[in-house]
Amino acid sequence: MRPRRVIGIFGAVGALVGATCATAAYALNVGFYSQQLDRGHARIGGSVGVSERGSGSPASSGGPSAAPVRTPAPSVSGPPSVGGTGTPLQGVRTLPSNAAILRNPSPLGAGSFWFTANGQRCAYSAKSNGVCFNVATGAPGPRGAPRVDPRVLAQLAAQRLTLSPGQIVASPSSRTTGLTGAPSWFWLAPAPATESLTVTGGGERVTVTAVPSSVVWTFGDGGQVDGGSGRPYGNRTAGAGSIQHVYGTRCLPGDQGHDPYVLSSCTADGYQVGAGVEWTISFQAAGPIATAGGLAPRTTSTGIAYPVDEVRSFLISGGAGR
Repeated sequence: MRPRRVIGIFGAVGALVGATCATAAYALNVGFYSQQLDRGHARIGGSVGVSERGSGSPASSGGPSAAPVRTPAPSVSGPPSVGGTGTPLQGVRTLPSNAAILRNPSPLGAGSFWFTANGQRCAYSAKSNGVCFNVATGAPGPRGAPRVDPRVLAQLAAQRLTLSPGQIVASPSSRTTGLTGAPSWFWLAPAPATESLTVTGGGERVTVTAVPSSVVWTFGDGGQVDGGSGRPYGNRTAGAGSIQHVYGTRCLPGDQGHDPYVLSSCTADGYQVGAGVEWTISFQAAGPIATAGGLAPRTTSTGIAYPVDEVRSFLISGGAGR
């Protein structure tokens, strides 16, 4: 079964690029496949093939420049989305620096343009996610390249940032379980750090910078802290920037459904501890349009299952000699 919207994704890209290929000295073929895994999941993938077209002759199907590369996509839940906000297609193929497509200032039709990111030449169009190429040798930008909006380049660069939140580490470790009534320490390792990326296009050079501004911690029992990335446990004294939480109710595997005192948020593996890193993103542009500004913030998150045990004490009566 092929989801109809999956067909629409590649059909839209093929129609858009095919219109340009009809008048250019190259041919671009787009293919796709899809597989339904269950009622709510599907796997989709696609391939893009580029070949040089001789004067007055059909597109060549042989040689290195005609071999498509299939790029499988990860499984998705629910219907796939279509739009121009995703990362440009990666791993398409390598082009020679004298390829005709590289000489076209508007490779995907009116309003499209070239930009450079991470050493790849990428073609942008507002109607698609675009396509990127590895160029065999350094190729200068096309002559007569149209002026581009620096904010558009900044948004494209921001989509390519990793924005890694790191991994949650706990003390006591999640492998040994926390204890009710005693502080559990949490921190991110490695701690999220400032990321930046520079892209160029149409004479513009745009640098995008993302700074981790705060971390929202949730502990699975209703507790929440707005703080930073935390501090590794090193001594018994809480220092500035440490993230601690005291659990009042145990949560161990097998408790749910058997122990009437556990919280409803107790899962089969323990409390779900999460850290959401909020990133402030800005850009600086130099070129025909020198400007700077901010972009929409983003949040990336990570989490662990954290089991919590309890230690019970009992008062008993007794006497001397007993």
